[in-house]
Amino acid sequence: MVDEKRFLDRENEEWFKRVEPGTVEGERRVIIEGWKSLIVVPETVMKVWREYEKRGKEGEGDGDGSA
Repeated sequence: MVDEKRFLDRENEEWFKRVEPGTVEGERRVIIEGWKSLIVVPETVMKVWREYEKRGKEGEGDGDGSA
């Protein structure tokens, strides 16, 4: 979680490429609605995600960035 918070910090905008509205073409799709995924995610992917979440929760609050 520490790494995610650092990544999302406003000071880390060098990670993002901003584009003007209307400059990207293509189909818009809603992938999350009502806090639920609207796409099918294979169980193998969810297993990896749950392990990642577990490690993040175990590392919360220690401040050493090892999450």
